[in-house]
Amino acid sequence: MNDKKKQAIEILKNALRTTKAQIDPNVLKKAQEAVVQKQQKQENAKNTEPYDKKNAAEAIALFLNDSPDAKDKFLALLKNEKKN
Repeated sequence: MNDKKKQAIEILKNALRTTKAQIDPNVLKKAQEAVVQKQQKQENAKNTEPYDKKNAAEAIALFLNDSPDAKDKFLALLKNEKKN
């Protein structure tokens, strides 16, 4: 690495150290907690299954066959959903 690159890297490192020293410890702690929460959400998302149309259709069919007025309730829900 040439001297200009080394010098530029050292200037950046010094600027980072100075900035880090000026950061409020509470803010830094909150930022670190936010990063951990984001990572946990990403991990949790990996463990979920995507929407499955076949299983959803089966669940709706079971609901509709469960009671005589279920079909009317379901159709009313669909109509209300279309209005919104």
